[in-house]
Amino acid sequence: MEPASGPGGFRYVIWDFNGTLLDDVALCIDILNRMLHRRGLAAVGTEQYLTLFGCPVADAYQRFGFDPDRYPFDRLAKEYMEEYLPASLRDAGLRKGVNAALARFSKAGMRQVVL
Repeated sequence: MEPASGPGGFRYVIWDFNGTLLDDVALCIDILNRMLHRRGLAAVGTEQYLTLFGCPVADAYQRFGFDPDRYPFDRLAKEYMEEYLPASLRDAGLRKGVNAALARFSKAGMRQVVL
């Protein structure tokens, strides 16, 4: 059975998890700044983080100041995730309005998928 069409005739909503459903920006900045500090690099604030972060993430790490020859991305990503995973379960909640948005799309009969 196909889901009902929602606003604009769409039948599916595909959600990104962190930063969209999960309010983890402050946590991400905190972890990033600890990583930068350990290497003697300058910390970033929220505005700078939001400006510099993007995909591919390896390129964003270069924009934050990590030299890929000295700090390979795979190691940085592992270090980041070792801090992020336990902290996100403990310290990050849903963004404001997420529950209402999820309920609205569900009520419209739309299927929702989280990446």
